Amino acid sequence: MPELEEAYVDFRYNDIESLFGSITSVKCLTICSRALYGDGFVFNQLEDLKLCDCTACSSMLLSRLLIDSPNLGALNIFQMKKHYDNDMVLWTQPSHVPACFESSLQTFVWSGYLGGAQDRDVAVYVLKWAKHLKTATISSNEEFVPKLEMLKDLVTKRKRESKTVSRPVCKVDQFSGLSDDLLLKILSYLPTKLAGSTSILSKQWEYVWKWLPKLKFHALDIPSQHQSLRCFLDHNLPLHKAPVIDSFHISLCSSYQPGDIKAEDIKLWLEIAISSYLRHLNITYSHWPGRPSVLPSSLYTCKSLVDLRLTGTIPLDVPRLGCLPSLKNLELDIDGYLYGVSLLGVGTGQVLVIFSVLATCLAL
Repeated sequence: MPELEEAYVDFRYNDIESLFGSITSVKCLTICSRALYGDGFVFNQLEDLKLCDCTACSSMLLSRLLIDSPNLGALNIFQMKKHYDNDMVLWTQPSHVPACFESSLQTFVWSGYLGGAQDRDVAVYVLKWAKHLKTATISSNEEFVPKLEMLKDLVTKRKRESKTVSRPVCKVDQFSGLSDDLLLKILSYLPTKLAGSTSILSKQWEYVWKWLPKLKFHALDIPSQHQSLRCFLDHNLPLHKAPVIDSFHISLCSSYQPGDIKAEDIKLWLEIAISSYLRHLNITYSHWPGRPSVLPSSLYTCKSLVDLRLTGTIPLDVPRLGCLPSLKNLELDIDGYLYGVSLLGVGTGQVLVIFSVLATCLAL
């Protein structure tokens, strides 16, 4: 009879011994079980293990399978369809380092990482002891575990534990060898504030984000978000190194609570962006009560600006000498004072103008 090479096991009963006895020859095993198997089983052929972490005993099953699978090459922790997320609440690390950590484990994937204390223990244990690990991918739902906080947790825990052992920790950093240009490309896919927070990861990361040409920020009508964003921009924007800011996008909602970002703050940040040859500007600003002016006078004479989009309660007061010679696109969806747009000289190229304005004073 040919040996079984691949098994998919979703087991809900306690009598699991006979089942495990029939799958010890598999090379690929996908498993979810509410019960543990006993001693005496060895998975010598197992190379690819996918373990569903939805059950309370999944962490103990993981520990047992790591010890009993000496040739394991890939470990994937995930949730099967229609199964629920669960922390590794019963994790206890194996009594000795698994043989697969010493010789064969090269890939570690964890999707649906929840960030609990024992989840971190499991992740750090694998990262710390798997000597031949080449790829480690840990993903999470950002609503519950922000990416940066997950990375900080793992790095901090790993550093703390590495001080208590004399054994060298395997190197799994996949980024150190990358060029700054490539790192910048990677960071361009993150929200700017999150990209800026990567400066704490290492010396190489410290200043990379400050060369980002596209900046995007937002804050809801929550005082803590406003305070955090103001602190970040006041400290970092004056030190931004990109010679040209290709785009600056800021979206704010304010009900004028104490600590909210003020019009003067936005004006200052825009002045800095404009001084770096700003090309695209997108502002969404809802402020109640009142309609404070958030646009600096220098905006109306910005020679590099090609795209201007304003949404919300933003009054316009264009000076008579206003001129935007490079402007190609102007979109206004504002509830505010509008004065002097007809005085705004634009370049000779085609200009797309979209108006949706509820204005208390209109002079076009």
